[in-house]
Amino acid sequence: MWKFSQTEIIKKYGYIDDKGRQALYTTVNNKTPTNQGFILASEPQKNLIVLRNIAEEGNIAEWSTYVLAGKFMTKLDRLLLVFADNKIENNVEHFHFNEAYLLENPTPEKFLDAFETSKLMIDLRMYLKDSGGVRNHGTGFRISEKNLAELYEKKRRLI
Repeated sequence: MWKFSQTEIIKKYGYIDDKGRQALYTTVNNKTPTNQGFILASEPQKNLIVLRNIAEEGNIAEWSTYVLAGKFMTKLDRLLLVFADNKIENNVEHFHFNEAYLLENPTPEKFLDAFETSKLMIDLRMYLKDSGGVRNHGTGFRISEKNLAELYEKKRRLI
Protein backbone atom coordinates (compact mmCIF):
# COMPACT_ATOMS: atom_id res chain seq x y z
CA MET A 1 0.00 0.00 0.00
CA TRP A 2 2.37 2.77 1.17
CA LYS A 3 5.39 3.34 -1.10
CA PHE A 4 7.20 5.46 1.52
CA SER A 5 7.37 5.24 5.28
CA GLN A 6 4.43 6.90 6.99
CA THR A 7 6.86 8.77 9.27
CA GLU A 8 8.49 10.29 6.21
CA ILE A 9 5.11 11.24 4.74
CA ILE A 10 3.91 12.91 7.96
CA LYS A 11 7.20 14.81 8.38
CA LYS A 12 7.15 15.99 4.76
CA TYR A 13 3.46 16.85 4.33
CA GLY A 14 2.05 17.10 7.84
CA TYR A 15 1.33 20.01 10.11
CA ILE A 16 1.18 20.69 13.85
CA ASP A 17 -2.31 19.82 15.06
CA ASP A 18 -4.20 21.36 17.99
CA LYS A 19 -2.56 18.84 20.37
CA GLY A 20 0.94 19.91 19.31
CA ARG A 21 1.66 16.75 17.30
CA GLN A 22 2.99 16.46 13.75
CA ALA A 23 -0.14 15.15 12.01
CA LEU A 24 -1.68 14.47 8.65
CA TYR A 25 -5.48 14.44 8.51
CA THR A 26 -6.98 15.17 5.11
CA THR A 27 -9.66 14.01 2.67
CA VAL A 28 -8.40 13.36 -0.85
CA ASN A 29 -10.36 13.12 -4.11
CA ASN A 30 -9.42 12.90 -7.78
CA LYS A 31 -10.49 16.40 -8.83
CA THR A 32 -8.90 18.98 -6.53
CA PRO A 33 -5.51 18.66 -4.83
CA THR A 34 -5.52 19.07 -1.04
CA ASN A 35 -3.56 21.86 0.67
CA GLN A 36 -0.68 19.37 0.93
CA GLY A 37 -0.86 18.63 -2.84
CA PHE A 38 -2.43 15.17 -2.56
CA ILE A 39 -4.70 13.92 -5.31
CA LEU A 40 -6.13 10.52 -6.23
CA ALA A 41 -5.76 8.87 -9.59
CA SER A 42 -6.76 5.52 -10.95
CA GLU A 43 -4.83 2.97 -12.93
CA PRO A 44 -7.72 0.95 -14.41
CA GLN A 45 -5.44 -1.44 -16.29
CA LYS A 46 -3.95 -2.48 -12.92
CA ASN A 47 -7.22 -2.05 -10.96
CA LEU A 48 -5.53 0.43 -8.63
CA ILE A 49 -6.47 3.63 -6.86
CA VAL A 50 -3.32 5.64 -6.25
CA LEU A 51 -2.37 8.54 -4.00
CA ARG A 52 -0.05 11.06 -5.62
CA ASN A 53 1.35 14.45 -4.84
CA ILE A 54 1.25 17.06 -7.59
CA ALA A 55 4.82 18.15 -6.76
CA GLU A 56 6.26 14.62 -6.92
CA GLU A 57 6.86 11.82 -9.42
CA GLY A 58 5.33 8.41 -8.78
CA ASN A 59 2.78 7.02 -6.37
CA ILE A 60 2.79 7.62 -2.62
CA ALA A 61 0.31 4.80 -1.91
CA GLU A 62 -1.70 2.27 -3.92
CA TRP A 63 -4.90 0.39 -3.15
CA SER A 64 -6.17 -2.55 -5.19
CA THR A 65 -9.85 -2.21 -6.05
CA TYR A 66 -10.09 -5.99 -5.66
CA VAL A 67 -8.78 -5.79 -2.08
CA LEU A 68 -11.06 -2.83 -1.28
CA ALA A 69 -14.14 -4.56 -2.68
CA GLY A 70 -13.16 -7.80 -0.93
CA LYS A 71 -12.83 -6.13 2.47
CA PHE A 72 -16.02 -4.19 1.87
CA MET A 73 -17.82 -7.45 0.96
CA THR A 74 -16.76 -9.12 4.21
CA LYS A 75 -18.46 -6.33 6.15
CA LEU A 76 -21.21 -5.07 3.86
CA ASP A 77 -21.93 -7.71 1.21
CA ARG A 78 -25.59 -6.82 1.66
CA LEU A 79 -26.83 -3.51 2.92
CA LEU A 80 -30.26 -2.15 3.68
CA LEU A 81 -30.23 1.53 2.77
CA VAL A 82 -33.19 3.49 4.16
CA PHE A 83 -34.15 7.13 3.59
CA ALA A 84 -36.57 8.98 5.86
CA ASP A 85 -38.08 12.37 6.48
CA ASN A 86 -38.03 13.56 10.06
CA LYS A 87 -39.84 16.09 12.19
CA ILE A 88 -39.87 17.03 15.84
CA GLU A 89 -43.16 17.23 17.74
CA ASN A 90 -43.24 17.93 21.49
CA ASN A 91 -39.46 17.46 21.66
CA VAL A 92 -39.73 13.96 20.19
CA GLU A 93 -38.21 13.18 16.80
CA HIS A 94 -40.44 11.22 14.41
CA PHE A 95 -39.41 9.51 11.18
CA HIS A 96 -41.34 8.68 8.05
CA PHE A 97 -39.47 6.01 6.09
CA ASN A 98 -40.18 6.70 2.44
CA GLU A 99 -37.52 4.68 0.57
CA ALA A 100 -35.64 1.47 1.26
CA TYR A 101 -33.23 -0.47 -0.93
CA LEU A 102 -31.52 -3.81 -0.59
CA LEU A 103 -28.00 -3.47 -2.00
CA GLU A 104 -25.99 -6.57 -2.88
CA ASN A 105 -22.65 -7.55 -4.43
CA PRO A 106 -20.16 -4.68 -4.34
CA THR A 107 -17.60 -5.04 -7.16
CA PRO A 108 -14.07 -3.72 -7.86
CA GLU A 109 -15.33 -2.08 -11.04
CA LYS A 110 -17.97 -0.16 -9.08
CA PHE A 111 -15.30 1.09 -6.67
CA LEU A 112 -13.18 2.26 -9.60
CA ASP A 113 -16.17 4.03 -11.15
CA ALA A 114 -16.95 5.77 -7.84
CA PHE A 115 -13.36 7.06 -7.64
CA GLU A 116 -13.44 8.19 -11.26
CA THR A 117 -16.53 10.31 -10.57
CA SER A 118 -15.19 11.66 -7.22
CA LYS A 119 -17.96 9.99 -5.23
CA LEU A 120 -15.55 7.86 -3.22
CA MET A 121 -12.73 9.67 -1.42
CA ILE A 122 -9.91 8.71 0.93
CA ASP A 123 -9.27 10.07 4.44
CA LEU A 124 -5.68 10.05 5.70
CA ARG A 125 -5.69 9.97 9.51
CA MET A 126 -2.30 9.74 11.20
CA TYR A 127 0.17 11.51 13.47
CA LEU A 128 3.59 11.09 15.05
CA LYS A 129 3.60 9.90 18.67
CA ASP A 130 6.01 11.34 21.25
CA SER A 131 8.08 8.17 20.84
CA GLY A 132 8.53 8.98 17.13
CA GLY A 133 6.30 6.12 16.01
CA VAL A 134 3.27 6.58 13.82
CA ARG A 135 -0.31 6.35 15.04
CA ASN A 136 -2.35 5.62 11.95
CA HIS A 137 -6.09 5.40 12.56
CA GLY A 138 -6.33 3.60 9.23
CA THR A 139 -7.06 4.94 5.82
CA GLY A 140 -10.75 5.76 5.61
CA PHE A 141 -12.88 5.50 2.51
CA ARG A 142 -15.66 8.07 2.39
CA ILE A 143 -18.83 8.07 0.29
CA SER A 144 -22.13 9.85 0.89
CA GLU A 145 -25.25 7.81 1.59
CA LYS A 146 -26.88 8.99 -1.64
CA ASN A 147 -23.99 7.47 -3.65
CA LEU A 148 -23.58 4.26 -1.65
CA ALA A 149 -25.77 2.26 -4.02
CA GLU A 150 -23.29 2.89 -6.83
CA LEU A 151 -20.81 0.48 -5.21
CA TYR A 152 -23.23 -2.42 -5.63
CA GLU A 153 -24.13 -4.56 -8.60
CA LYS A 154 -27.70 -5.24 -7.43
CA LYS A 155 -30.14 -2.66 -6.11
CA ARG A 156 -33.69 -3.66 -5.28
CA ARG A 157 -36.25 -1.12 -4.08
CA LEU A 158 -38.25 -2.42 -1.10
CA ILE A 159 -40.45 0.64 -0.41
